[in-house]
Amino acid sequence: MVLGMPSTPWLKIFTSVPFYALLIGLLGQYWTFSYFWTVHSTFLGTIQHFPITENGYWSCLPFLMKAFGEYSTSSIANWLLMKNYITIDVLRRGCNMLGCIGFSAAVFGTYLSECNGSMSAVTAAVSMFFTGVATPGTMIACIDMAPRFAGSLSGLLNGAGCTMSFFVPILVGILTKNKVLSEWHLVFFISIAVVLSSGIVFAVFGSAKVQPWNFVQEERSKDINMVEKNEISPQSLQIFSKPHT
Repeated sequence: MVLGMPSTPWLKIFTSVPFYALLIGLLGQYWTFSYFWTVHSTFLGTIQHFPITENGYWSCLPFLMKAFGEYSTSSIANWLLMKNYITIDVLRRGCNMLGCIGFSAAVFGTYLSECNGSMSAVTAAVSMFFTGVATPGTMIACIDMAPRFAGSLSGLLNGAGCTMSFFVPILVGILTKNKVLSEWHLVFFISIAVVLSSGIVFAVFGSAKVQPWNFVQEERSKDINMVEKNEISPQSLQIFSKPHT
């Protein structure tokens, strides 16, 4: 524990509904990353029969689309916050839900593409664009929930999310032993179910409001501006100090 800093209230964190909603939301997002990191190129090679060079190009496109989705959506989200057109809580849940819906719709498009290699590759890229749209949602909500303990939360949540990187390829390997399109259809529907349900859970039970366990006992009655102004950067303070309604 850093001198002068309170210990992380793990018991209160592990009994917090918004914490578990955020965990589920992040697992859904990491599922999307892990699919494209680990097995999407296998689908393009074994089912769509792309040559290895062409496979490489199409496997890179989703990540370029994700970057575009991240930068564009984050810029718009920041503008909305600066103009006070939307609250942080609504923004986080809305971006995540929009990203999950868009990803699920695009993956369903991949399912409908059947053996049309170009169409399935395009829909896959669109699905990762919407993963980027979700970035201003669950990916940074822990900073809003508990600015004081954001580092501990981020490490715990993102560490849990990274387990998807070995779970997804193992599951896909089990489901696609015969390397036929119908087996990959099951993979697509599982992905849709996981990501869409994670978005719904975070939209209903999640929160970007500062949680009570962010404060030590003597600070519970103080305004967040006074509590955190000496502990976070001036750039972040402008965002954290906005009303969380």
